Amino acid sequence: MAQVNFRVEDDLKTEADYILGRIGLSMSAALNIFIRQVVDRRGIPFEIRISDTSLSSPERILQAARDYENGKKNYHFHELPTMVASTDSSRANRRSRRAKTLV
Repeated sequence: MAQVNFRVEDDLKTEADYILGRIGLSMSAALNIFIRQVVDRRGIPFEIRISDTSLSSPERILQAARDYENGKKNYHFHELPTMVASTDSSRANRRSRRAKTLV
């Protein structure tokens, strides 16, 4: 059996561990399921797309980031692009706080 190592943000791993634990799966089991599906389907086993089409221009992305930071819109952290450097640390802090409340 092969061993695979990869990096993931600490708070993201914490959230995923919590959710997977609630459904009775380990991280290893979930990743094995994902990899089997990649092989079976000969590709990513789900659609990859931008879920909010209103975030299609740089101006809208920056406005969405400002709105999110000011609490005006309830975007999920994965809906805001990582290219917006000014929000990276505050997003990570919010995810970390949210992950801590889950545990």
